[in-house]
Amino acid sequence: MSKITRIALLTDGIFPLVIGGMQKHSYFLLKYLLKNDVKVVLFHPGGKGKIKDHLDVQLWPLLDERIIPFPEKGLLPGSYLRRSYVFSQRISDAIQHEEDLDFIYAQGFSGWDLIDKKRKGKFFPSIGLNFHGLEMFQKAKGFKQRLIQRYFQGPVRFNMEYADVCYSLGARITDLIKREVPKANVSEIPIGLEASWADGSKDKKPLDFSPKKLVFIGRNEHRKGLHVLFDLLSERSFEGIEFHFIGAISAPSGMKNEQLIFHGEIRDENKIKTILDQSYGLLLPSLSEGMPTVILEAMSRGLPILASNVGAVNEQVNTENGILFEAGSKQELENAIEELMKWDEAIWKSKSEQSRARFLSSFTWESVILRTLRDMEKSIS
Repeated sequence: MSKITRIALLTDGIFPLVIGGMQKHSYFLLKYLLKNDVKVVLFHPGGKGKIKDHLDVQLWPLLDERIIPFPEKGLLPGSYLRRSYVFSQRISDAIQHEEDLDFIYAQGFSGWDLIDKKRKGKFFPSIGLNFHGLEMFQKAKGFKQRLIQRYFQGPVRFNMEYADVCYSLGARITDLIKREVPKANVSEIPIGLEASWADGSKDKKPLDFSPKKLVFIGRNEHRKGLHVLFDLLSERSFEGIEFHFIGAISAPSGMKNEQLIFHGEIRDENKIKTILDQSYGLLLPSLSEGMPTVILEAMSRGLPILASNVGAVNEQVNTENGILFEAGSKQELENAIEELMKWDEAIWKSKSEQSRARFLSSFTWESVILRTLRDMEKSIS
């Protein structure tokens, strides 16, 4: 029986009301805490619909929902950071009325004011903090991007130094935390995906793939590295390969390439699985990442992974189930695609099986939530 009976979960958005990696993590963390009979007080800004509509009815009695409005966007530089702090203050004011909390789990800046008040002596339960990818400390190109990163670094260091626990996705994320905040108390816990994602994924056959389809899933943001891929594809084509994109993505202006297929934004998991099952591999050329959920989705469906070696990606991908390459390097990206083109059926099948097995052994929410609860118990004891 868990010693954790009631926690507060703080987040600036929750999937599927809000789209994003941290938001998706918040949803599954909530769902599996409830499935393990932990009562959860959820603080979030709301969104399209109600979160209970996406949870089993039998879980509803364990959930208390507190809608905390996120401040409207301002015009001055630094608006997001200021709004995040005000949002954390609103949560702090609301959470003081909650009783019998064993633990507070804060995503991003949502626990900022609570951490500050606790630092100054006010009593709160143990606060666990998850900044996921810590992109503000990862590789960036261009003066503007580096300036934005520097703006975030001080507040992030402050939150990590004074939180009771800093959650790391592992690998280079742990190294970043220890480098930036040596005093931080770090616990490594990966993200997860439901084991059911792997259902029916054993029957993929590489000989069925003609052409070989590489799929990208994500946002059209600079840090996702799409500009590196598009730059490469504007210079050369790869015979026998199609590049598929799931997300609000389109080709750069003036670029015409019949190898590029754009599916738009897709929220239906079954549609995503269908595209993955028709694909030869996942391609993720990001400049910075945490531990991408899309990699786990692809692994669960038996896809080999081609990804840049950033964040905690090397916890998910190695030579057994894919190819890692240097972030931002067009040459290394090209080399990775060329290496994939040389795979025979035996190599592809081996990497496919390793992806699926690696997912099932280490990255299902059914196992991740147990690690999370054990860590919470350790913190409060």
